[in-house]
Amino acid sequence: MDYLGATLFSLPALATALDLLLGDPHRLPHPVRAIGAFLTCLEPRARAWGLPLRLAGALCVLLTAGFCAGLVFLLLRVPLLGGAVALYLAYAGLALGQLVKEGRRALRLIESGAESGDLSAEMNAAREAVGFLVSRDTSALGPEELRRTLAETLSENLGDGFVCPLFYLVLAGPVGLWAYKAVSTMDSMWGYKTERYRELGWACARLDDALAYLPARLTAVLLILAGLCLGLDWRGALAHTA
Repeated sequence: MDYLGATLFSLPALATALDLLLGDPHRLPHPVRAIGAFLTCLEPRARAWGLPLRLAGALCVLLTAGFCAGLVFLLLRVPLLGGAVALYLAYAGLALGQLVKEGRRALRLIESGAESGDLSAEMNAAREAVGFLVSRDTSALGPEELRRTLAETLSENLGDGFVCPLFYLVLAGPVGLWAYKAVSTMDSMWGYKTERYRELGWACARLDDALAYLPARLTAVLLILAGLCLGLDWRGALAHTA
């Protein structure tokens, strides 16, 4: 495989097109689910190692990301199937299509609920749809608060679900993409400041922040450019959310 050409040009473009067209591959095995199952099995073993939990968590990050990167590296070299595997893994690592689909659905419900009234079934459906996308209680939010919450979560997930993985896909192909996705998935499962995960999840949370540092800023620039193209007052929006 010509990694320079495929990584810089054809593979990211084809993967993005498939993602926008098909959304998440619900009927096919998704690597993120496999990573999640692996981490579920790894957690009790890591706690049983007898090491300080921060060190155990750091070793788990190296093990998980290294295993994913190594496995992808080997899969890409399967005779005759390597190109198809590369395209599927690149497509499965992006989540813009599903994000746009769910965001549009939630916005339609918000607009319908705003017209129907605060206590209507449509408004409750809008709260449920937005609540599906965020990790906060939306049961008492009104239309404006739901719109703001939806905009915030779409902006955040644009970075985590599309710009970051695309950045590492372009930079290092499917191997780099899935090394990043391993860390990101680990952060989603372990990166909490709770009694259970404060120490064990420290390393994956810090590494995820570091890996997302530049892509997150690229996401902000893209959002500002999109706002300018649409004629939106992005300065006022920033002042309103500050």
